[in-house]
Amino acid sequence: MAARAAFIARFEKEVDPERTLPVAERARRAESARRAHMSRLALASSKARRARKKGPAPVEPGADRISRTAITAKRGDRESG
Repeated sequence: MAARAAFIARFEKEVDPERTLPVAERARRAESARRAHMSRLALASSKARRARKKGPAPVEPGADRISRTAITAKRGDRESG
């Protein structure tokens, strides 16, 4: 039960860090913040499941290599510094 109280307290601190709101309003806003948090988690989970189901994105040949222009540019940066 202590973990749940700490979880709820986290949202209360987030919505009213100075504890100036009435208790009922702070609780209402904390509940709203908790629901928004859970919705963000659900969306992230859904995206992850969809990505796993779809599989890894195809990799273009040579995409893991640095281009010759990038190497030349890096050398030029070192010489001018």
